Amino acid sequence: MKEAKKIELICTTLTRRGSGNDRTSPVRIITEYWTPEGEKVAEVDPVAISLTPEMLDAICQNLKARIEGDGWMRAYDAVLESAYIART
Repeated sequence: MKEAKKIELICTTLTRRGSGNDRTSPVRIITEYWTPEGEKVAEVDPVAISLTPEMLDAICQNLKARIEGDGWMRAYDAVLESAYIART
């Protein structure tokens, strides 16, 4: 660790995400971290945390096999975006 700072953040855990229709979109509570000025600095999604690089690779291969053309890339980008935990 190069540097550590004590900062003040607001933590919210009321945001719900997911349709709950199947295993690929479970309903879950998202934890968000905000500055006192109202800027979101991080997000924790329980589903995103559970995605390993191997799982993301398998998703990519599955999308390539099912979607023709470049459409699979847009779908994969959406998966990566939902798997991205910290947003700054």
